[in-house]
Amino acid sequence: MTSYRYSKLEDQAKDIRLVNLWPGRRDDNIRLTISHTSLVKPPTQLAQRMSLQKIRETLPSSWSAYETTEGQYLFQHHETDHTSWAHPLTHIDPSSYELPPEVESSQFSPNYEALSYTWGTKANSEIAYIESEDTESSTLQIQENLASALRHLRYENKPRTLFVDAICINQEDIPERNNQVTRMADICTLAHRVVVWLGPTSNNSKLGISTLEYLGAQVESMKDNWRCHSPNATHPTWYHPSCRLPYDQEAWNAIYDLINRPWFGRLWIVQEIHLANHRATIQCGYDEISWPRLRRALICVVEKTELPSQEFSDKAVKLNRLMEYFPESNFDSLIYLSTHQHCVDPRDKVYGLLGLASPKIAATVRPQYSSPVGTVYRDIFLLLLDQMQRLDSLRYAKWQQELEEQFSSWIPDWSNLEVESTAYGNLPSAASLSRAHATFVSPNLLQVTGIFCATVSFVCDPVGQQAAHISEAIQRWAPNNLQTGSYVTGESLLDAFASTLTENELRDRYATIGSYPTLQEVKSDIFGDMVKTEDLSNGETWNRNILRRLSSRAFITTEEGYFGLGTPSTKPGDIVCAILGCAFLIVLRPAPSNKASSGSLPSPWKVRIKLDSNGYDKIYFINSLTGESTHEDPRLEALPSHWEELEAVRTPDDPLLFGRFRNKLTGEVRNSDPRLLPEALEKRGVKIETFELV
Repeated sequence: MTSYRYSKLEDQAKDIRLVNLWPGRRDDNIRLTISHTSLVKPPTQLAQRMSLQKIRETLPSSWSAYETTEGQYLFQHHETDHTSWAHPLTHIDPSSYELPPEVESSQFSPNYEALSYTWGTKANSEIAYIESEDTESSTLQIQENLASALRHLRYENKPRTLFVDAICINQEDIPERNNQVTRMADICTLAHRVVVWLGPTSNNSKLGISTLEYLGAQVESMKDNWRCHSPNATHPTWYHPSCRLPYDQEAWNAIYDLINRPWFGRLWIVQEIHLANHRATIQCGYDEISWPRLRRALICVVEKTELPSQEFSDKAVKLNRLMEYFPESNFDSLIYLSTHQHCVDPRDKVYGLLGLASPKIAATVRPQYSSPVGTVYRDIFLLLLDQMQRLDSLRYAKWQQELEEQFSSWIPDWSNLEVESTAYGNLPSAASLSRAHATFVSPNLLQVTGIFCATVSFVCDPVGQQAAHISEAIQRWAPNNLQTGSYVTGESLLDAFASTLTENELRDRYATIGSYPTLQEVKSDIFGDMVKTEDLSNGETWNRNILRRLSSRAFITTEEGYFGLGTPSTKPGDIVCAILGCAFLIVLRPAPSNKASSGSLPSPWKVRIKLDSNGYDKIYFINSLTGESTHEDPRLEALPSHWEELEAVRTPDDPLLFGRFRNKLTGEVRNSDPRLLPEALEKRGVKIETFELV
């Protein structure tokens, strides 16, 4: 029998292939039919229901409304914590706020399911038999995990229509592959549902799924990352991070084994599952759980202040990024959220996320699998710079580790699963709302504008993965006069050192995140007896976060008296800079204050963070003496008379930090503050420099 030969897709812009999986029993040969069909996205229907903001305006003062990740509106009473799917005012017509009924999938053609799975290795491949009416049968080699999936998914008495990328895309035809990758968003979105294959049943997978099925029914997750109990919950306190779940070790092991399956670490599944509708299902062997319920359950698990082990906690950190809701994320943030996801071809670190990119990015990027990896990454970097006028992707730049000879030091290395960033700081506000002033000089030079902040004088190596090292690191890193000294910014050394260990993940700054400790709690817990020596791997989540942070970060001090956490590759003599248009402080290695481009924040003003309606950090400033709160930076003068600030509604093309400003004379609208242009900063006495990155 001959090997299957692909026929060309007639219209690359519209046509796809689908697999018709023939019925059969478990051990029967796998028989398929491969057909061509047109897949055209139908016109978008405008939403008929009230917006969330309008719904909130109709509520009594004691009620709030949220939108779940599935799009439903949920109502919550402040005092009683009661939740409901129904508006508290009965005269409000439910049809004005409920999700409109879905169009039956049978009304859309073609009707198919999209399979999401891991390819696995090419070892132990199996033969699938391709049936055809026009020609004789042929064979196609498929990998072991796919063969297992098809055996479990096929019906015994009727065919099943699927989109399976390894079969439906001719992987040997690079031009076709380039084109079909750009169609994955439509393929997943227009499928009747996405079916996730985790693999065959194991001895505890049934327990893992049933445990998560029940937990997912207790909690609701909102688009702004707020959590609460489901209106139908039988255990309404389980959603809270501090509530201990009543699971024995067997149940915890079953959950861990399930989430440790390869599917959760694959990059392509990020867009496949986030583009899926609410009918998406997760299948392990013959057991199933809906994706929305699994997602809610895992969000509940990973946010717990107590987890059964450090290994589980480390896995939870990576899993949390996959569970996040990020439809308004810009492409740079999407890449960051997918840092830990694996792919075989390093180009897929960007191509594998195009389905989630904004229409502007998706329409501009054309996958080129024949191009060198460094060229692909450079072009994406320059595209993001052009689209957003920001340089936030510099945080992924690497030193002394090149994929190719032409891989310049400023080009992001997105291929590295554990990004060792050249950026410093958890709070991304180094350059405030400034826009980038950068020039690319072909082939490898990038000129950027910014401010020199400090010179690195000492680097203390990371402490490794063992919890016992943490107390040793604190003792080794702590300044001699920790309890009595003053930091260069005017605060106490103890406050500055404790804030550094947490990278400012403090409730003093993030007032709405109850799982974060206060500065006083950190000082009391870690420095109560100067330095505690017990193992920090147990206890509160924030203790585990400190442990994780210190295990891979170096302690950095500068000639100017600043200190912070940085990457192990940092060396004495490196310089810390605030680059205009980059939210992160960047470390550069010359050639030849912890200050932002606007200078130090004057007393008594403090920076605070709150979440916007999409769950993104939003910076505001509070006067610690008067309690006055404002989003206006107190370091800046009033806007010039010919500029005005507009409402800043986030889109996927906006950078992490942005505003909306309009020039009343020209009509120009930009996402950066005109008061932070280089010429405006220089008028205020700020020394602006040009750095050439090679």
